[in-house]
Amino acid sequence: MNVFEENCPAAVKNQINGILFSMQELLGNDLSAVYLYGSAVEGGFFIKTSDIDLIGVVDKRLNPYKRLEIAKTMLVWNNAPCPVEISLLAKAHLKEKPPKKCQFHFSPLWVSRYRRFLDKKEATHPILTDDFKDEDIPAHLFLTRRASMTLFGPKATDVFPEITESQFIRSIYADYRDFHWKPEDLNETAYHILTLCRLFAFQETGQIMSKEKAAAYTVNRLSKKNRLMVERALDHKYGRADVKKFPAGALTEFQKALVSKLDFLSGTDNK
Repeated sequence: MNVFEENCPAAVKNQINGILFSMQELLGNDLSAVYLYGSAVEGGFFIKTSDIDLIGVVDKRLNPYKRLEIAKTMLVWNNAPCPVEISLLAKAHLKEKPPKKCQFHFSPLWVSRYRRFLDKKEATHPILTDDFKDEDIPAHLFLTRRASMTLFGPKATDVFPEITESQFIRSIYADYRDFHWKPEDLNETAYHILTLCRLFAFQETGQIMSKEKAAAYTVNRLSKKNRLMVERALDHKYGRADVKKFPAGALTEFQKALVSKLDFLSGTDNK
């Protein structure tokens, strides 16, 4: 039994079951698998700041109106009580090395975009009409194969192709190539601080750690000022203390310090 099954709050369990039921109603036989992954099954899940991370597989491409229907459903279930992040991949695209094409994606950052589409009854945007590329997909697949809970369908290792460690790291690091902090968004800032810790811990140990464990590993290997950023991220993420802000200058210094240590990235390939 995984961490989530043992400790899942009733409200979160209802949210996940509601999402799954809605997906099955909308997609019917075209939905072939759905998995829960991330902190919910790896540990470190905190109801006030953690996302519900889901990934699913559909048998065929989704048309724009079906994608809008799914988005409408996700808007209902998002923040009820947890933020939702979900990606749906077409089965045919899982043969790519590595898969990066997505049929549907939803996260808190996409809420306003989907609301505009629905208000205007617009279905012509590329994220609704195309097999759009998402650099995060290899990381999602790596984590799902490593630790996930099957909500529907076969086990993840029978559905998703193997993702190499270099592909995993490249996928995560894609977010930081042209990255700019948003200090006013406490959740996102804490997430990115802890993800950089995760990258550093992987380089040093070769282990894919949870964000919490990676932060504990990294914090004592930083300057006092940079340690404060990690501690503040943990305080916010896990409700240890009330965090009012992340100073922009300190965030830039933290990022520079961590990225300068990630020398293994220059040697990774995409094979």
